[in-house]
Amino acid sequence: MARSQSQVKNKMNRKVTLFLAIVLTRLVFAQRPHTSWPTIKPFDRMFSFSSEKDMFLHFPIMDKENKEVYFVECANPSAAELRNNRYSYSRSFECRVAISGRRLDVDDQLLFYDGNTTRAWESRGGFGPNELIASCQVFPDWGATRIYRFRHMKITISIYDVVMPPWQDIPKDADLVDALQSLKVRIQGEVDMAANREYGGFSHYSEPDPLVDPCSPDARKGQKHQIPRGH
Repeated sequence: MARSQSQVKNKMNRKVTLFLAIVLTRLVFAQRPHTSWPTIKPFDRMFSFSSEKDMFLHFPIMDKENKEVYFVECANPSAAELRNNRYSYSRSFECRVAISGRRLDVDDQLLFYDGNTTRAWESRGGFGPNELIASCQVFPDWGATRIYRFRHMKITISIYDVVMPPWQDIPKDADLVDALQSLKVRIQGEVDMAANREYGGFSHYSEPDPLVDPCSPDARKGQKHQIPRGH
């Protein structure tokens, strides 16, 4: 009987050891750098827009061999240059990083939360009006400046000098994608070999409510924040 219990115990120990070995192996491989991702050339681009119909930008990201490997594109859904664009923009100002020359949906937006995302708007690339007002500009991962670390690169998008009408002047049934009247944006990219995620939209923070400024004391009272002109 004692021998039987010992055999059972040893068998259980072997199973636990095997299980731990599998888990540790997966963790090690998950943290290993992805050697096939290209090393990009650093960039720093600035843009200025005076109306929502002008809000469109597109530029390539080059690798160290001067070959286009990704591209950055940002737009308002009302932008005139979107007529022949197959990607569906849905936020007031939405940015994406995509793999050049690829036609798969998952390659169209690398700012997704993760590889299981199926909807274009499920990313940190979209900027809503409430995320650009004075008190919410510094909201972690969802404010006016956002950092994306993925595929051995770090991309920073900063939006500033935003002009929109006061919140109380926007009709309740208005489409908020047209709330932005003008803005400026700076997009920077640099090499970050420690950035090993495939997609750049991961965040420990939840997205702010699109209709309420979560950073305002008024939000705690259930009141909508009034967006001052010029902020």
